[in-house]
Amino acid sequence: MRAPKQVDSFGRTPLEVLQFELDFVEQGGYGRSVRTPRTPRVPFMDSPSCLNFLEADRPHACNGCALMEFVPEAAQGEAVPCHHIPLDPQGHTIASLYDPNDESRVLDAVAHWLHFIVGQLRSERHAAEDACEHQGSSCQTTPKDASK
Repeated sequence: MRAPKQVDSFGRTPLEVLQFELDFVEQGGYGRSVRTPRTPRVPFMDSPSCLNFLEADRPHACNGCALMEFVPEAAQGEAVPCHHIPLDPQGHTIASLYDPNDESRVLDAVAHWLHFIVGQLRSERHAAEDACEHQGSSCQTTPKDASK
């Protein structure tokens, strides 16, 4: 089990951020905007879960994002580190799959990865809670969230 970051710069746990992102993807959140229908929307970066959502000058450092724990160390200095998260065993990333003319491939890969990671984080949280119950009141787990 990895040692997950507890919260991001806005106080959200990785599970909260990823569950929100999964819901956003499944509800069509990356569909074309009615204001700018010719501008493709890019996973993670064009999501309300991004620390810099709707902020063209990107004032928040990505190292404060809950997704950084999934970014390989070698890619953490990239302009958009979350686009280098391996989404499958073959190592495909948003950066390698993204095609502005056909977003379906990257969105499918992101949705699949989110389902897997959210399930894994929930399992880890439940295991930690079960272990904590056996230890008594001195045990602390990660904060509970509404995505349980």
